[in-house]
Amino acid sequence: MEFSKMVRYLSDSLTLKINSKAKLLQAEGKNVINLSAGEPDLDTPAIVKAKAKEAIDKGYTKYTSVSGITPLKKAIITRYRKKYGVELSVDSVLITSGTKQAVHNIVETLCGPGDEVIILVPYWLSYPEIVKISLSKPVFIDTSKTEYILKPKDLEEAITKKTKLLILNSPCNPTGVVYPTAILKEIASIIKKRNIHCISDEIYDELIYDKKEGNSMLSLINSPLDNIIIANGVSKTFSMTGWRLGYAIASQAIIKSATKLQAHTTSCASSISQYAALSAFEDAESFINEIRNVLDKRRKLAIKLLSTIDDISFPEPEGAFYMFIDISKFYTSRISTSIEMAEYLLDKCNVATVPGAAFGDDRHLRLSYALSLEKIEEGIRRIRNGLLDVRR
Repeated sequence: MEFSKMVRYLSDSLTLKINSKAKLLQAEGKNVINLSAGEPDLDTPAIVKAKAKEAIDKGYTKYTSVSGITPLKKAIITRYRKKYGVELSVDSVLITSGTKQAVHNIVETLCGPGDEVIILVPYWLSYPEIVKISLSKPVFIDTSKTEYILKPKDLEEAITKKTKLLILNSPCNPTGVVYPTAILKEIASIIKKRNIHCISDEIYDELIYDKKEGNSMLSLINSPLDNIIIANGVSKTFSMTGWRLGYAIASQAIIKSATKLQAHTTSCASSISQYAALSAFEDAESFINEIRNVLDKRRKLAIKLLSTIDDISFPEPEGAFYMFIDISKFYTSRISTSIEMAEYLLDKCNVATVPGAAFGDDRHLRLSYALSLEKIEEGIRRIRNGLLDVRR
């Protein structure tokens, strides 16, 4: 069967592929440590689940408006007012089926054939594919030589007459890097000066450690909704990945057009998930501190253990829940790519990681520390032994 050119042009999701294989091996009885998952292992807060059941019992099981329920939009507006000092209107918020759809909606609303979208390497693996779906061209800026932070001068040099959009992610998946406010201000200034747009993917904005300063792009320019679009959601902060609930914040004009697009795709986000997310914002704020503290302990353990392995290096993560480790010094004639290394570690050592190739950097592996301390310790022990065996 012949499929469309667009589908043939897309790459598989290596994170989902590795995660699925790890779960299959676990189902077969293999003792696999899964360091590939991009989700917390903590359960969704009990109060959120209870509110979802209550919503079902009350009959909140029909279509909502395409852009989402007003109480949830108001809860998001309240969050941004309290956290970042930004005033928003309900017409500037679009509720989506996950943050990935928020990014999809905005890219497809703003970009088309002949347009260019700037993506920073390493990147979340869906960014280039989303851009391809819009028939735009991804333009990559490598940040590995600048401590995984986009330098304003590099952005200036990459912008052309065809540039429509920059996609920025802080805290970053896969590196865990958090952008300094001063750099964000410079980037915001360039965005406005050059009259392009920026999607700021802030899905990990509550998961920042060591009192590191984090900020939203919305709070850094005088007219925050002219050129800046926020993509966010409840998946990571409230451990609600399966609820598929995200949102976009943008100018009323952009939200109106993105809503038109969504009307012909998913119609609206799940009504039950919307009421559950409303409860998360209103009743489960204490969970944020809990999940941050749990993940911080795991982060510190992962840093400590990985620091004892000679010939690997990594940026120390300041946010999210990933380690991005350079294992290229262990490459041999037998194993010379990150995909081959990840397959070797899974097949021979029963530990699942994600190849750096998925993020545009073939020298690395991504590890998640969103699992128990015991599993982190055992998983890194297996990686250490596996890397040493490669050299024998």
